[in-house]
Amino acid sequence: MKIKEFDFGFENCEVIKFNGEDANSFYLGRICSTIHQFRKDWATERKTTEDVAIVLEPTANTKEHQSSFGINYGDKRDMPFNRITFYDDITSIGITFLNDDGTETQEEYYPIYEDADYNGEENKCQLSYVTNKGYLILLINKDIAENRDKILKSLEEDYYWLFNDENE
Repeated sequence: MKIKEFDFGFENCEVIKFNGEDANSFYLGRICSTIHQFRKDWATERKTTEDVAIVLEPTANTKEHQSSFGINYGDKRDMPFNRITFYDDITSIGITFLNDDGTETQEEYYPIYEDADYNGEENKCQLSYVTNKGYLILLINKDIAENRDKILKSLEEDYYWLFNDENE
């Protein structure tokens, strides 16, 4: 099984899709499923994740991957990495898996979300950063809400291979 494509859903209902090859690394952890039955004939399952660590390749930052709204802000938010880093508001991560037998399976995961203000438009638990080599680092977890500045300062140490040219 491999990731064929994935998308990020945002607080304002925008969606940005990427190919599986666009991910340098992709991790969703501490996944929990909840099932709600609202009526005798209707139940839903919701999968949440408390730990997201995704690194996107610089080549994924193209207009091909613009948001579903196709909004032309007339500024740097038109590029996908800029949109992702402009607002910390990812509310869902959809994944299309390509199974070994050639069939596709779709899953949707909802990252932990703590409102940064009364509007609920941004997530205190999300940190998005573009390295000097053009990689996008996306982290979502509770530690970010509590230690955002410390985690931001440690990114270069924790993800050194995305910053340094020593091994090239």
